[in-house]
Amino acid sequence: MKPSFVLATLVIPALATAQPNFPAPSNTRFQGFVDAQASWTSPSALNTGFALNDAAFYLTHTVGSHSLHIDIPFQGTAHSDHEGPTLVLPTEKAQAYLKLGLGENASLMAGQFDAPFGFESADTAENFFNAGGIVANFVPGTLVGANAEVALGDLSLQLMVANPYNASRLLGRNPDAGAVLGYGGDESPFTASVGLLVSDTDLVDTRALLNVLFGLKAGKGAFDVEADFITADEWGVLAQYVHQCTDMWSFGVKGEYAKFKTDVDQWQTSVGANAQLNESVKIKADYTLLPEDIEAANTDTAHQVAISAIYSF
Repeated sequence: MKPSFVLATLVIPALATAQPNFPAPSNTRFQGFVDAQASWTSPSALNTGFALNDAAFYLTHTVGSHSLHIDIPFQGTAHSDHEGPTLVLPTEKAQAYLKLGLGENASLMAGQFDAPFGFESADTAENFFNAGGIVANFVPGTLVGANAEVALGDLSLQLMVANPYNASRLLGRNPDAGAVLGYGGDESPFTASVGLLVSDTDLVDTRALLNVLFGLKAGKGAFDVEADFITADEWGVLAQYVHQCTDMWSFGVKGEYAKFKTDVDQWQTSVGANAQLNESVKIKADYTLLPEDIEAANTDTAHQVAISAIYSF
């Protein structure tokens, strides 16, 4: 009986204190949106009518501090009268990347992901106005490469390396390299960032983009500014103010100026309102005075009125 008693006194405490090695909990989320639009454009009627302005499906899978992200965008494209409507997948907006958590304040992304430059999002559901901005032409939409981020309180630093813009490989060229220094978060009344992206354009010339963002929230108002500088002949600035009138209604105004290498100076101005009907449905209505043609003089403008119904989940 003594050996059995000794064995029991050794095994039972060991079983009671043993920690099972369970796998880290995982979580899968499905999200998306549809932006259905009706618009009227003058003097040209080519963009007048109904359209699938934008749509996307998002999949996120998280295990511990690591995650996988997939963003599949959809868009309608215009055709001549004898052809039917076509749904296309704008791959330049698509995302597929993994994000590895490196402790509490650092992470590493690898794959194709949104470039951390510019004020307006590639997805229209996140922008206040229907019309796409002209300043957005200066910044890349997505990058294919790696992005490391470190956060220290209100400060953050991102360092990235990627294929040349719109290239699936290096193709014998040097990779794009960039950095973004940011201040503030989603709940901060003041946000700012300075970003630099250096690109090897054609094995000879080097293109450097300087992107500066500034945001200020005061009371029910939000004021944002974006400035982009490449050369003295390529630069632009955007300013937007949005006032939250009620929980449902908000009003905004946006002005942009861009100078392109083609010696074209462009102005674009938008005014509009958003109505948040519930947590999923939003209505956007706005008027935009926009350039008629990127090659035209700055006196040739067009008028656009657009109304969008957006459902997000």
